[in-house]
Order: sequence, then C-alpha cells, then structure tokens
Amino acid sequence: MKTEKIISSELDSRESLVDLNRLNNLSDGVFAIALTLLAFDIRLPEGVVIGDLPNRLLELAPKFIVYLISFVVIGGAWGAHQRMLHQIQGGDGLLVWFNLFCLLFVALVPASSAILGRYPTTFLAITGFALDVALIQLSTLWLW
Repeated sequence: MKTEKIISSELDSRESLVDLNRLNNLSDGVFAIALTLLAFDIRLPEGVVIGDLPNRLLELAPKFIVYLISFVVIGGAWGAHQRMLHQIQGGDGLLVWFNLFCLLFVALVPASSAILGRYPTTFLAITGFALDVALIQLSTLWLW
C-alpha cells in the first residue's frame, strides 16, 4: 500500500504541464506555413510576352535554387523536430518557450531566403541566410 502511494506520487510529479500534442500541432503548423511561404517569392513579373518567357524563367533560376535549398533546410529541421518531440515524455512552460524560440528562426527562413533569392551574390544576403540556418540548428540543440 505504501509502495503504491510512492509510485503514484512519482507519476504525479512527472506529469506533463503541457499538452504535447498541441505543442506538436503548433510546430507542424509553423513548419507548414514556412514551407508554403517559400514559393511565394517565385513569380514572373506582370506583362511577360510569350517570346520573352524563356529568358524570364531563366532569370528566376537563383530564386528557384534558393527555394530548393530552403525547402530542404526546413524539411530537415521539421524531421529532426518531430523525432525530438516524439521522445519527450512531458514538458512545462519552459519547453513551450524553447520550442517557440526554435520556431522563430524557422518562420524567418522565407524572409531570409527571399533576400538571398533577390541578391544571391551579396555577402550580407548569404550571411543572413546562413545565420538563420545556424540559429535553427542551435535553437534546436538548446530545445533538446
């Protein structure tokens, strides 16, 4: 009887203060929106005539390459995030804030990739994008 009380007390102290399913759903939503926003930067300008279409599509190549790289970065971060959250048994408010901090940099990828797509050879654009990717990795490590 006394052993049951101790075990019950231990289970209560390990009880999660956060609904991990909701945290996972929020994270999935942020990743999905970030992936979707990446494609918005790949657009032809208005008024392109048929004869000029091949040249205009070639002009989009840097943006498309940045799109592919960004998609892989966000997709990889999502996979790692899912594996990590699957292993967490319980969490508190601190887990929520660490998770939000991680998602902050994921949500920034569409903006940093848009700048890189527009100025693909500019040091500041390259550095900003690389810093965003590094901050995703560092914040994920901190979350873990």
